[in-house]
Amino acid sequence: MTYSYFYQKCVDQVKLNAREIQVAPGEPLVKQGEKAGKVVLLLKGKVKVVHHNSKGDEFIIGFFDDEELFGHLECHTGDTYAATVTCVNECKVVIMPGESYFHWFKSDAEFAMFVHKGMSKHIIKDSRRIVENNFFPLEYHILKFIIEESDDFKKDRLQFVRNELAAYTGAQLRSVNRILKSLVDDKLIEIDKDEILIMDQRELEMRFMRNL
Repeated sequence: MTYSYFYQKCVDQVKLNAREIQVAPGEPLVKQGEKAGKVVLLLKGKVKVVHHNSKGDEFIIGFFDDEELFGHLECHTGDTYAATVTCVNECKVVIMPGESYFHWFKSDAEFAMFVHKGMSKHIIKDSRRIVENNFFPLEYHILKFIIEESDDFKKDRLQFVRNELAAYTGAQLRSVNRILKSLVDDKLIEIDKDEILIMDQRELEMRFMRNL
């Protein structure tokens, strides 16, 4: 099951106030600090979720290219949005008022359970990431990024931005560049502008395991 499956079969009262639109790359879907009043359903495309601390430092929570809900947690609690969600490429989304989302959530128990499972998965993943950030070296995080973004090496090249990789790992840019250079020097990867090319999958896996 997917979010689009539930959206297609949801009651007309939900769809009546919802808008299905295309959003251009670089455009925000929700902005950190704004009062939560809408929920965004990503149907197609890729988004970046970023949190800025009080000093203005950027921390990338993650990239998402699967169907996903955004803003529903804050709508549940009445808080402001905790992060900014920005389109990486052209996205197809459904924008709905919080009231419409609540009606959907209350009227469809199967959908509510699906949302709950998704929230639980994210909480578990984020908890593990906090532990990993405290106990594993930077090389581990960069290798994990390569493995995840390549879909467990199903793709032999992946797009990346150095500043974003630094923000994602919470490390200094020079430290990230040092690790990347080490991987290039060892002929495990090549870097072509904004792409990482995987050259030695087996050794990348071995190196990742040695960091555990």
